[in-house]
Amino acid sequence: WLKTSSVQALIHLVASLENSAAMLGGLFDKSKSPSPAADASTAQQGSNSKWEVHLGPVSFDSQGVDLKPQFKVGVASANFEGELGLGDIRDGVRLAASVETKVEVESQGHSVQQLHDNIHCETPGFQEALNIAKSTLGAGGDGVRKIAESLGADTAAFQRVLEGEENPERVPMQLLVKAALGLGMAAEVKFGWEDTSGYHMVGVGGQAAAGVSLGCNIFAGRHKTGTSVKIILGITNFDFEYVMPVQPSMVLDKANDSREICMPAQD
Repeated sequence: WLKTSSVQALIHLVASLENSAAMLGGLFDKSKSPSPAADASTAQQGSNSKWEVHLGPVSFDSQGVDLKPQFKVGVASANFEGELGLGDIRDGVRLAASVETKVEVESQGHSVQQLHDNIHCETPGFQEALNIAKSTLGAGGDGVRKIAESLGADTAAFQRVLEGEENPERVPMQLLVKAALGLGMAAEVKFGWEDTSGYHMVGVGGQAAAGVSLGCNIFAGRHKTGTSVKIILGITNFDFEYVMPVQPSMVLDKANDSREICMPAQD
């Protein structure tokens, strides 16, 4: 349904954007070093070799061809992403028109404090974003209360999860931070249905949250097994993605379907 000339033009555009991304990527070179709790270098190399091209509902990647409930044109690799259109609706409703370079860093720990202590990134603005994340998930904060409500969990019990006190099997928590530098805009809403990773996420982000949040957008949800929860904090050009083990009894079967779980940025 796309003319050959249009596809060739897209390929040339992608090549130009990736060359630009490589130049901009120099800004992030230092932050590519794994944190003390990051995966082995061989796994990191495998991740860096992944790529994906989207043409409407068809996606081509290093694994083959797939049909998805989406309608967008774009390309993605380990350090670059450009997209225009509607993303995979299984992961929520996301409309985007953007081009950006990106970098990811990871950490592990048995409490949120350990995750924050173990994460390292030299991208400009990271420390300020980290301070907002710490404040949002701090004891007694409004962020903890709102996230607990969206998960259908008791606030005090959820606070103990953050502090690592509800993890008898000592399964480590995970933190993935994604930093992006680019142009464009995006809006996203997650309604609570099961996504492609098995999580029932709710929340509002990007331009869709412009009237609600001044700086920190929150998505939260439980896994279909009830054994873990995921929290995503969108702070300026950083996404902080937490995965935490929980006891199935902590999260109710029917979580609060509130999508207004956005917090203003704090000094």
